[in-house]
Amino acid sequence: MGSRSFYEGWDSNRPNLLLFINIGLGNDAKKFVLQSVGRGVRIEPLPNRRSCIQKLYNSGDVPEKIYNSIIKYTPSLETLFIFGTNANNMKEVITSLQSEQINQPIGAEFIINPAVKDKLLLIPIYKDSYKPLADENDQEMFQKFFITIDDLELSEKYFNYLNDKIILIKHNCEPKIIEKLKRSFEKKENFYNFNYERLFYSPDFILDRIINHYRLKKKEFSQFKSLEDEIIHFKKIKYTGQDQISDFLEKIIQIKQYNEKAEKEQQLEIEFDKDGDKIKYKKGIQKLEQTYKAESNFKDLKIKYIYNHYYIPLILSDKEKINYINHIITIPSEKKFIKDLEQNINNINVLFSGSDWWLFSKLDEYLDEIYIPYFDPNENRVSKFKPDFIFWIKKNNEYRIIFIDPKGTENTSAYRKIDGYKSIFEDHNNTKNFFQNNANIKVNLLLYTNDLSRVPSQYKKYWFDNNIALALKNCISI
Repeated sequence: MGSRSFYEGWDSNRPNLLLFINIGLGNDAKKFVLQSVGRGVRIEPLPNRRSCIQKLYNSGDVPEKIYNSIIKYTPSLETLFIFGTNANNMKEVITSLQSEQINQPIGAEFIINPAVKDKLLLIPIYKDSYKPLADENDQEMFQKFFITIDDLELSEKYFNYLNDKIILIKHNCEPKIIEKLKRSFEKKENFYNFNYERLFYSPDFILDRIINHYRLKKKEFSQFKSLEDEIIHFKKIKYTGQDQISDFLEKIIQIKQYNEKAEKEQQLEIEFDKDGDKIKYKKGIQKLEQTYKAESNFKDLKIKYIYNHYYIPLILSDKEKINYINHIITIPSEKKFIKDLEQNINNINVLFSGSDWWLFSKLDEYLDEIYIPYFDPNENRVSKFKPDFIFWIKKNNEYRIIFIDPKGTENTSAYRKIDGYKSIFEDHNNTKNFFQNNANIKVNLLLYTNDLSRVPSQYKKYWFDNNIALALKNCISI
C-alpha cells in the first residue's frame, strides 16, 4: 500500500503485517510510522468489539461457544508483525515508538499492608499424580473425555479397523492405553462425556486426543504454604507516558499514609485523657480528616485504601479500556465486587467479629500464581483456574480460605472449574478439613451470577447474586 493510504480512508479494522520499505528516517517518516503502527494495534476480533478476545471473554462479552471456536487462532491474529528493508531504518522506527510511549515502573510505590506483617497467609499448592489416567480405576475416573457421539463412533470404527501394533507405532502409546481404549469403547458412559458440541470428523486426530487424554496426570493437593511471591502483580504496575506522573505518585503516597491516621487518632485520645481539652481534640480530629484520605481520584482512576486488602493502595479504573496503566482493576464485574464489598463492609466486619482477623487480595490471572487446577476439555489438559479474589479468615484454630470469582457465568467452563475445585477440596459434596500449622483449614469457592435461577441445583451453593456478606456467611457455615 502507498503510505498515503494510512492517512485517510483506511477501511480495514487493522493490518496484521507491516513492511516498511526504505521508510523510517526523517521527521515526516516518523509521523507515518506512528500512524501506521497505530492502525496495526487496533484490534477488533468480533464486530464492534475492540479488545483482545481473551479480555472480552473474561468480561463476559463473548459467548463461550464463539470463544472456544476461535481462541486457538487468535494469538497470531492479535499480533502485529513489523518488517523493514533497512536495518538502520528499523532502529529509527523502534526509537520513534519508544519515544512516544515511555513506561515508568511504579510498583515500588505500593506497599504490603502493615496489618499483614504478623499474619500467616496460606495458599494451596499441588503436585502431579504419580499415575496417569490410564492407570486409574475404570469406575473412579478423575475426568471423562469430552466428545460428541458422532466423533466417538467414528473413532471407534477407526480403532477397530486398525490392529493394536499399528496403533502402538502410529500413536506412540503404551499397551496399557490400548487396553484402556478397548474397555472405554465397551462402557462408553463410564469414560466419555457427551456434553460437547465441537465436531472434528477426523478419526485419526480424535484417537490421538483420546490417547493423550489417558496419558494425563491429574493435579493433587500437596500442602498449604505461606504466601511469598505468589501475588506480585502490583509490583509490575507501569504508568505509560510522563503526563501528570508526579501528581499521580503524590496521590498514591497520600493514600498510603492513611495508615498513620489511626495511630494519630489514638495519640489525640491519649492527650485528651490527660488535659481534657475538647477544642484541641476536635481541631486535631478535623485536621486528620482533611489530611488523610481513604480515596482519591486521578484522571479515570480511583485510588483506594481498604484496610483488609493485602497491599495498599488498590487502584480501579472508571473505564474498562485504559492504555496508560496496567495490572489494575478494570473489569466491570470486579469493580462491582469491590463496590459491593465496601457497601457491606460493616456487615462483613460483624460477620467476622469473632475472628482473630480477616484479609483479602485481588489476584491477577496473568502474573499471580494462586490457582485451582481443573480439566479443560478444549485443550485436553489440566489448566489453571485463577479466581479474581482470595479471602483469608482465622478464628482460633479454624482457618478458612475463600476464592471468589465475580465474573463467573453460568456456562460449562464455570462448571468445569467448580468440578476441579470439588475434586480437590470436597469429599462427597462436603468441604474437606485439612490439618496443618496447628489449624483446621477449609477451602471454599464462590462465583457471581446475575440470575441464580439459571444455575443447576447441584452447583447453586457456589454462586451468589449481589449480597456478598450473605454469601460469605453461607459459605463459612458449610
